[in-house]
Amino acid sequence: FFYSHGLGMLAGAASAKWEISGKIIQPLLFLSLPLSGAIIALDNLDPAIREVLLWNPQVHVHEMMREGFFGEKLPSYYDIGYVCFWVAAANLLGLAALRAVRPSLTL
Repeated sequence: FFYSHGLGMLAGAASAKWEISGKIIQPLLFLSLPLSGAIIALDNLDPAIREVLLWNPQVHVHEMMREGFFGEKLPSYYDIGYVCFWVAAANLLGLAALRAVRPSLTL
């Protein structure tokens, strides 16, 4: 939730600054679905591909949920510290971006 909140603030600030960003964000989100780890477990992938996908914080979140559901039956690959870092970074960047576009916002 908090990671999505940070990304939402960034998307909102981008939409306030550039009108085209509203048309770009939706296709990017659609294309990011296969890379988020929601469709396939990392345990089913080649280790080289797994290492590349682990750069995406959303993959860690999906792996945590998968471990909560399957437990020890399915090996999980995630790092809570990595997720916390990206949650904090996305929210701080989102707050800074909203502050930067605040003068251009109208009520």
